[in-house]
Order: sequence, then structure tokens, then C-alpha cells
Amino acid sequence: KLIALFSLLFLFGVVMISCDEESLLPETPDTTSVEDNAAAETGVARVFENVNNYGINEEGKKNMMDNAPDSIGWDADSLEITMKFGDGYIIAKFSGKPNWNTANLSADVTMNNFDVSGTKMDGAFTLAFAFNLLNPDLGPTFDIVADEFLIFTADTISKWKGNRHIEWSAGWLTPIDEADDIYEFSGTSEGENSVGNPYVTVIDETAPLQRRADCEYITSGIMTITETVPAEEEGGEPEVKVMEINFGDGDCDSKMLVTID
Repeated sequence: KLIALFSLLFLFGVVMISCDEESLLPETPDTTSVEDNAAAETGVARVFENVNNYGINEEGKKNMMDNAPDSIGWDADSLEITMKFGDGYIIAKFSGKPNWNTANLSADVTMNNFDVSGTKMDGAFTLAFAFNLLNPDLGPTFDIVADEFLIFTADTISKWKGNRHIEWSAGWLTPIDEADDIYEFSGTSEGENSVGNPYVTVIDETAPLQRRADCEYITSGIMTITETVPAEEEGGEPEVKVMEINFGDGDCDSKMLVTID
């Protein structure tokens, strides 16, 4: 399911399918958009994780070593960090000194050939940091904005762009203990799946996706994916397929319930 920050290791779990009529489906439903969006969310999450963990220079900060770069280069003059992963890389250019005392900090993040479980990721997004300096009882928040499509290449090609708001809801005050971290993320996005069908996603604001550092998967939250399927015959009406993905009620497992309308 997803990232350490987002450990969006995300949607690659056991999928349970239901339908409104609770009847047996005559054939396995096409969940290509669910799978392609999962790969995109996982990629965005892992990039965020690396920029947040290695870009912010704070003593005692939490480095998530599972996805550690092969090498890290820092240019103090340009405020730019380069993280290399095999033949791919992530570059983050910060607007100011990257620490938790810098107000209105942001970074322009670029990915080239960044490998996410066999899928190559290319593109760029902006990452904004907010550290709630006036109220330490509130955790840091982050906003990702991808105005242009990110490209994901495996055996096929898919695209994703949009925004994600991330709240570090627990664990930021205990830098030594990585296991108590909890992140919640919400937002909207759009994509084009690997067969060329467009889709949009919405994460329910009342049920944001939750990622715990002590669990490999997204443990709760609801996302809706609406896909437009072209008509099979010329002049026909396209099919609009709505899929709701429910990640459960907090248990650490790979299950999710996909309801197709």
C-alpha cells in the first residue's frame, strides 16, 4: 500500500471485489486503473519519503533506510540535493535552508528513471513544507502538486498528476522512535491508465488514507476512482466506471475492498 511517509507500498495487496447487488460477477472485473494508480501513488510516496528524510537536515531526524539512496550529494550554494538509485535519481532544489525552522520552505523535485518495484518514474512536482512552529502540538504538513503528468514505464506506460496533502499526525516529537509515526494523506488526482483510459481519484476527506510506520500497508481510508471507458462502437456512449477502494479499519494487512458501481 504505501510509503513510509506515505509508505504508499500501497495498493499491491489482496483485492476483494464486491458489487452493489452482491451477486457473483460473470467475469473478473478490469481493475487496471486501480493497479496503475497504485503504482503511481507508491512512486510519489517514495519520492516524498526520500526528500523529506534526507533533504531536511535536522539532528535526530528519522531516516527510513528501507529505500535509502545509493549515494547522496549536497550543493550548499544551490540548496540542491541529488539522490542516486542505480541508474536513476531524484533531485530536490530547496527554496531556503532545508530545516524545520525555515518558514514557507518548498522544493522543486525532479525524478529521472527512478525505479519503484520495477516501474520507472519520470517527471517533476513541487513539495511544500509547513512545520507549525507556533503550535508544536500540531505535526508538520506537506503538500505535493504535480501540474504535469508523471510518466510510469514498465511493460506498459501510464500517467498521473494531481495533489496530495499529507499530515504527520503522530511521532514527530520522538525522533529516536520510528515505529510511532503515523501519516494521513488526502487530495485529488487524475491519470491515464496503461490502456489509455482517463480516470480521476478522490480521497475522502473524512477518511484519509493512513500510513503507520510500523506497518507495510495503508491501514485505513477510502479512495474513489472514476474511469471513463470508451464506447466499443463508433458513436456509442462511453462507460463511466466508479470504483471505491476501502483500506479497512486499521488492521495491518494487505487487504482492500474494491466496490465497482
